[in-house]
Amino acid sequence: MSITTRDWTAHRDLMPGATPSFRVNATVSVAHPGITPRLRLISVKHIDKTDGAKACDLWLELTLESADGIFAQVVTDKVVTFTNTTHADATGVSIYHECKLLQQIDEVVETH
Repeated sequence: MSITTRDWTAHRDLMPGATPSFRVNATVSVAHPGITPRLRLISVKHIDKTDGAKACDLWLELTLESADGIFAQVVTDKVVTFTNTTHADATGVSIYHECKLLQQIDEVVETH
């Protein structure tokens, strides 16, 4: 099954007074309004780079959950979000769908 996505962003929130968190957002086009996209953590890869820096890549799985009922068959854009406070140090994200790499995010926006 092909899937259409856009506007992938990764954001690290390090604002004082709040718990550090990491968030991934995107828009997913689904076949009808009864389908909900979900992102779940499947793996964390810690990498030692050749320049001595450390990297932490989150591997997420994008799934589509269908609700019971009858829905108009109209393509619908839905926002999908993943939030995590355990791995706020992540430096990149790999998103998989049906065991295939769908998207790679190497730029993480950071707020202080």
